[in-house]
Amino acid sequence: MQNEEIKFRIIKAGEEVEKGERKEIPKEIPKEKPKKSVKIYFEDRKPKFNLLYLLPILLIVGGAVYFFIFYQKEDYLKIKISKREITKETKVEETPIINPFAKITTTTATITTSTIATTAEATSSITIATETTTKTEATITQIIATETKEGKISTPTETKISTPTKETLEPKSPKPEEIKEITAKEIQPQGEKTSYFGLNFPSISINLDSLTQDDFQNKWLELLRIQKSAGSIYKIDFNYNNSLISGDFVKDYFLKPSFVEEKYIINFKDSLTENYGILFYYTYTRKFPILIFEIKDDFAVTTFMRLWDKESILKDFANLYYGLPKGKLLRNYTITQNYNGIDYKIAFFDNDYKFIWTIYNNKLIISTTLSGFKGLINKIK
Repeated sequence: MQNEEIKFRIIKAGEEVEKGERKEIPKEIPKEKPKKSVKIYFEDRKPKFNLLYLLPILLIVGGAVYFFIFYQKEDYLKIKISKREITKETKVEETPIINPFAKITTTTATITTSTIATTAEATSSITIATETTTKTEATITQIIATETKEGKISTPTETKISTPTKETLEPKSPKPEEIKEITAKEIQPQGEKTSYFGLNFPSISINLDSLTQDDFQNKWLELLRIQKSAGSIYKIDFNYNNSLISGDFVKDYFLKPSFVEEKYIINFKDSLTENYGILFYYTYTRKFPILIFEIKDDFAVTTFMRLWDKESILKDFANLYYGLPKGKLLRNYTITQNYNGIDYKIAFFDNDYKFIWTIYNNKLIISTTLSGFKGLINKIK
């Protein structure tokens, strides 16, 4: 026992050793290194684009563009030119708007222009009725192109076309700077003394409900709603109880001097008779009142009217313009003008109304219109 060899072995935990067995310690096997994975990449290669493939497309597009630019444009220009020619022809043949109330007197003027006609010869004569009293005759030279075997030959022809010039029935008021009077001329009694006061004009009758100035004013506004033919003069009869209203009533309504005492106004009105006339001169849209009073004492009336003209006559006739378009005086005084040897005083408004007064053929005439005033003078001359 003492000579027996004693051997020891270290046994790791987990290992079992049988009795009487001797096992060798297994050698440690080295681990194998993991093999690296190999990835194979495939490169996508796109085929190169060949420009020859675009050649048919370019040929098709180019042909279409060439067709539309050179052929279609030419057809479009032909259509456009023909449309312009048709438009020009229709403008010559337009039917004008005709005013049935116009009065036309003919004067002749010659105007020469040049036009080129590419179709058959066209001539036209047009007469236009407007708010004018004058028309002019124009001569137009046309050059007509005709085709022959040798080519086109242009031959001039003349066509007369009537065209209007504008002229209103009531003349325009002058500009303020044009209203001048070199020498102040006083109005004298003119014409002849006559005992006949009749006025040969068509009449319009207006019936008053009461003989008051308020009712007369209301009926005056009703009268302004009536429109007669342009250039005509009508006598207005204001009636009350089937009788013409008195001259005293008319004088009290219209003649209201503000520059002098009442007793002188009474003397002035007494210098006029009971005979009077209220007239309306008509244009296409407007009415112009005219007053006429027969004179008993021409010296008294003439003297009073001269003083009134220098003082307040332009502001004292408001009733004469009642209901009419309001205008502003261009100059706050009257000037003397002459028509067919008859002197008259006149003032101008900016809306072409006037204020006129004169003494002629034993009548005191007060007017808001120059054309109507001249027409009245021609009638009673």
